[in-house]
Amino acid sequence: MAKLGIVVDLSHVGPKTTEDAIEYSPAGKPPCFSHILPCGLKEHPRNKSDRLIKLVGSKGGFVGLSQFGPHMEKGNESAIDDYVDALDYVIGLIGELIPSFPCHSTRQLCSVLQRAKWLYDLLAAPGCEL
Repeated sequence: MAKLGIVVDLSHVGPKTTEDAIEYSPAGKPPCFSHILPCGLKEHPRNKSDRLIKLVGSKGGFVGLSQFGPHMEKGNESAIDDYVDALDYVIGLIGELIPSFPCHSTRQLCSVLQRAKWLYDLLAAPGCEL
């Protein structure tokens, strides 16, 4: 798929398939996690291990963080600050240039940015395009 220019999204596959797809991805055409959360904050079958997040990050793959409450650290009691904590956690694993946040609305994105001034400042820096 990658050879055809299709980004391979590994968000819904298990650990072995994830590892194989990352390992065998062609140079310069990394797979991605379009919407995941880290097992390092909550062990859940749908969340990805720190090792796999680091592996996809090492290939330059995109990592998008989900806002799905049941997969977050506090489950359905999670708030926007918990999401920002998850983003910060993943940045600690792979750096600040790879993680992103898939949002269903501009309002949701603005809410995240208002609570994470450091992230807003990073995105508002010269040369950064939204």
